[in-house]
Amino acid sequence: QINAYYNSGAAAADQASVTKAALAWTKTWVKTTCGSLKPKQVRACKAAAVFDIDDTLLSSFPQLASLPAPFTFDVAAYTASVQNCTMPVIAPALALYNSLKSLGVTPFLITGRGESERAATEQCLAKVGITDYKALILKPTGNTQVASDRKAEQRKTLMKQGWKIGPSIGDQISDMSHGYLARGFLLPNVMYYLP
Repeated sequence: QINAYYNSGAAAADQASVTKAALAWTKTWVKTTCGSLKPKQVRACKAAAVFDIDDTLLSSFPQLASLPAPFTFDVAAYTASVQNCTMPVIAPALALYNSLKSLGVTPFLITGRGESERAATEQCLAKVGITDYKALILKPTGNTQVASDRKAEQRKTLMKQGWKIGPSIGDQISDMSHGYLARGFLLPNVMYYLP
């Protein structure tokens, strides 16, 4: 069923539906928050969007589908996919990312990837066309928080710096839990759940 969902195009259609809604909502939010849709004014207003990476901007489906059912997490296989940049970009999410940049919304990337994966992640993002983000915020070395708590704290820090976070786009509820954002947009992920 999981293979059919992704291979049939149903996942891509759902991704496109969510990202279309995110763009429409963000345009309204920007106009209300910043009083303008002119990119220069939106940037000055410090309007921001937060994106997750894995299964939001990049898809782990091809790598997970190659493993024995039921999509058992293989640390070595995942690490190799990060280091070798073998996760394909999720086209609707990349389109949303670029559309928000064009609006003047500043993107931040908040991910569960660790600091040891920074160089490989930065290189891979550049390779697939994900550029000009304000910051790539990774999981600090030794951090043991669940994703929902850590990501909320990281968004809170951004807001303390004066950023106004509109949308948070991710594939897990933990990408938008505990506030410090205006609205969450959940991309479909039927492969795994992270608290």
